[in-house]
Amino acid sequence: MKRLPARTKNPLEAPMELNEVWSMDFMADVLSDGRKTRVFNVMDDCNREALAMDVGLNYPAIRVVETWRRK
Repeated sequence: MKRLPARTKNPLEAPMELNEVWSMDFMADVLSDGRKTRVFNVMDDCNREALAMDVGLNYPAIRVVETWRRK
């Protein structure tokens, strides 16, 4: 069995200014009637503020672009 070399663990660097780094992610759930729903989240990593939270039964790429244009 091949062993991997030990890695040096470095803490993540936190941004120091607002609007320096944003993160985006999708969350998904299922409604009681079986329909799937998605939430598109955009967060500012400096202060962890939610810049956008858009909900929909589907979330095509054009809606992602529209969300970014509003920010």
